[in-house]
Amino acid sequence: MTRALRVWLTVALAVLFASLSAHAAPVRAVVRELPGDDAPSVRSALVRMLAARDGIELVSRAHFEKLVARLGGKKDPGIKKRLHRALGLAVVIEGEVEQSDAGVSVTVRVLGTDGEVLESQELSARTQRQLVKKIDGEGWKLLGPTIEEATPPKASKPLAVLALRGAQAGAVRTAIEKALAKSPDFELLPDAEAEAARPGEAAEPADRVLVAAALGASLLVSGEVQGTRALKLTLALYNGKNGEPLGDVKLEAASGALLERAIARDLPKKLAAVAAEAQPPTPPHEDPVEAAPDDAPPPPKAVRRPSPLEAALTFGAGTRNYRYSDDLFAALRAYKMGPTPVAAIGARWYPGAHFTAGIAANVGLAVAYEQAFLIQSEANGETYDTRSREWLAGLHARLPVGALELGVDLGLGAHAFEVDDDAKQPLVPSVDYRFIRAGIDARYRFGSLLFGGGFGYRHVTDAGEVGTDAWFPRMDVAGLDLGAHAGYELIPRVSLLVGARYRRYWYSMNPEPGDPFVAGGALDSTITGWAGLGWELAGD
Repeated sequence: MTRALRVWLTVALAVLFASLSAHAAPVRAVVRELPGDDAPSVRSALVRMLAARDGIELVSRAHFEKLVARLGGKKDPGIKKRLHRALGLAVVIEGEVEQSDAGVSVTVRVLGTDGEVLESQELSARTQRQLVKKIDGEGWKLLGPTIEEATPPKASKPLAVLALRGAQAGAVRTAIEKALAKSPDFELLPDAEAEAARPGEAAEPADRVLVAAALGASLLVSGEVQGTRALKLTLALYNGKNGEPLGDVKLEAASGALLERAIARDLPKKLAAVAAEAQPPTPPHEDPVEAAPDDAPPPPKAVRRPSPLEAALTFGAGTRNYRYSDDLFAALRAYKMGPTPVAAIGARWYPGAHFTAGIAANVGLAVAYEQAFLIQSEANGETYDTRSREWLAGLHARLPVGALELGVDLGLGAHAFEVDDDAKQPLVPSVDYRFIRAGIDARYRFGSLLFGGGFGYRHVTDAGEVGTDAWFPRMDVAGLDLGAHAGYELIPRVSLLVGARYRRYWYSMNPEPGDPFVAGGALDSTITGWAGLGWELAGD
């Protein structure tokens, strides 16, 4: 392995590890109290929405509001920024619930680490019950991408100097601040910020934990300067996680100037040795099972009704290639059609999904129709009108498995390609395949993206003119189709789709002496590329 290859491999592994580590870290969030008469049940729906998602860690609203109150300002933007960092919050969710003649609505805002609004959405409904169901069904689709991509505050080990007593405390504090500002091991919180958490009340471990939580501090320091000429500095260190003492750091010097030198030289190392186990407090989690008013709707059922109706309208272009094998007398023509406009429409309807979420909700009817346009066939300087169409109808059953949906089909269909050529000297035989189709398909949703594909076998019962006495009366034919598509959800329930489909029929002609034409077999294939819009009716 060359040196360059080893370097690239090391870099790739580092990037992969960093990516996995970033995704492994949970997104910490809090849902604040929402003002409004119908707010409790609406907030409960938002909490349930977040609690049901992997990778989301919910912080207790009561704890958050307690820290806001301790810092002394409910509307101060600076308080929000401090608490984002202190609690390691990637997002704070807030908003308002309002009643009007038209019904009830909620405005939901997602705030980032600097208190800025990352996303704002408004949902409305006729009743409070309907609004809660709307949050359950659509809330994550609207807010989830922003929440998942939110960046948590940068990790650090903040230190707060709570109090420093003594005749020369001011000069000593300044020396401590200068020494710690140069240390990579600690982040010294500004005095004004530390004072906002009311450190004077932190006499007991529980009080110190509350101060550390409001500041996001891993380490709390208080101390005393004794003496007037020869000075002795004693610093007491407390663990932010539990408020318990970690130990003392002591420095002595014959004068204030010498003490300042000792602080610059020795204090960061001594603090690091004592504070190795210091950690910030862990905020309590939100309980997603909250009390709700008597008229609030019951919690949503674990299984919700899926979409009862899906439809798609597409436009594209298709080609055809029909050719023979083992043409004994070289008397048969092949046929090729270049790209030709094609339009198609399809739908799946699951009647049971209007009423239930059980097995009956996933069995339905599927129909599709495709038509080609502006086709003309040319031979020997002549032009002939040509038509191509296909229809499918049958049963479809789906099996949702999380974001993956599997499906099976069974139905009937017809696929025709007809050329109005000279009946006495035909160019190629017209086909009108009638078949029974059995198929499978799969679809996977990833956020706003979806990917799908399918395969079907066609048991042909009649092929039209090509199977008559004028062409190949003893022939056998079968077919298949396969396709793939991708989509992007433009707005809720409406997606932009692109895809391709391949259809193929293969023949065994089984000729005998006296037949008008002799060939061993034939292949008839079409390829269609398309784009269009898909729509689905919302379930629960």
